[in-house]
Amino acid sequence: MITKVTITDKYNERKNFSHEAYGFPNMPEGLSFDLDSLIVLLIGDNASGKTTFLNRVRDSGSPLPGKISRVMCELDKESAPNGVRCYDFAWFNKQQPRPDPFSHEGKELALSKLSKGEYTLAMIDTFLNAYSQARSCVLLLDEPEQSLSIRNRTKLVHRLEDYTHKYHHQLFIATHAIEFLELPMTNVICFDDNPAKSYRREDFNLQSYIKG
Repeated sequence: MITKVTITDKYNERKNFSHEAYGFPNMPEGLSFDLDSLIVLLIGDNASGKTTFLNRVRDSGSPLPGKISRVMCELDKESAPNGVRCYDFAWFNKQQPRPDPFSHEGKELALSKLSKGEYTLAMIDTFLNAYSQARSCVLLLDEPEQSLSIRNRTKLVHRLEDYTHKYHHQLFIATHAIEFLELPMTNVICFDDNPAKSYRREDFNLQSYIKG
């Protein structure tokens, strides 16, 4: 499990990302986030840096040749015995091509017959099942609630909560869905604070945040 993330370089230099006009003055070099939960929620306005943060957390595990990792992730002793990294990152991407039809929960599903919401739920389940038996895996999900109804958002929240309890994988979730903030025992990194700040869920005042 990742227990701390530290910004190690000038985060607001977006040389390897799109949206060149945006910078992140709320993420100064040296800023750290202490984490103690298997579910880490990233919240903030559009273009506040959530997806960029997920990218850089992923790059910290296996940076590409010639690419600078701008964050450092510290692990608990179980995930890094003797200081050796023993975990992998997995990025949920519902745009990734899938066979049509594809198998889900023992059934053959035709993509052309699924609504956007049904497709999203099926892709998330397929993604989670693929890593259920992996060891020490950190799953990164960028707005997995897109296209889901209110009822299905609630179903997704409970699905991810049950998944962490069963498989003990850590989830980093960038989200705009208020339903995720109802989860107990989570960490919240708020990108709208200046500088950005990490909270335990019980210490995060949702009503004050909504009021701005």
